Amino acid sequence: MNEKLRVANSVTELIGCTPLLRIGRLAPAGAAEI
Repeated sequence: MNEKLRVANSVTELIGCTPLLRIGRLAPAGAAEI
């Protein structure tokens, strides 16, 4: 459980520091629709 939470926090920090355009490139086409 703790490891999953740590990963989720890391991902959230990366998303917060990453431009949306970059996320669109890295994310799959399905996720880009969101």
